Amino acid sequence: MREQIEILGVAVDDVDFATTLDQIDAWVGEHRAADAPTVGHQDPLDRQNRRQVQLRAADTTTVGQHHLAAAPACRQVCTVNPEFIVDANRNPAFAAVLQRADLRVPDGVGVLWAARLFGQPLPERVTGSDGIYHITARAAARGWRVFFLGAAPGVALQTATPA
Repeated sequence: MREQIEILGVAVDDVDFATTLDQIDAWVGEHRAADAPTVGHQDPLDRQNRRQVQLRAADTTTVGQHHLAAAPACRQVCTVNPEFIVDANRNPAFAAVLQRADLRVPDGVGVLWAARLFGQPLPERVTGSDGIYHITARAAARGWRVFFLGAAPGVALQTATPA
């Protein structure tokens, strides 16, 4: 299990961009392995049945705090900034979302400052705005498909169109 620091009740993972990308790479590998077609009698489950078993396992089975016994359909990475920490202390539902996230990266100078103050300095800010470039570069190198959720009408098309 990776190291974490708790800042005012919110866990933040001790990661940098490289570690974050390696974790995402591992999750994609797990997901692809779970979806890989099997040969012979190694696995009696067809692809759809295997996916149903994975989803049931994701709903009911955990190992440690974050890692599921079977590869879940999706993972959640939260970019924790000071505003997230304040909101989590005011909103129990938001705090629960952060607690269930698969990875909580340190986004924000205030998070780095607090970690240093608590005696567990974090290596660097792992921001969502910079992270998207790192993730899409890794995706291009590995042949991953990328899906962007949430934007105004037309933004996805504009993003996909080369400048």
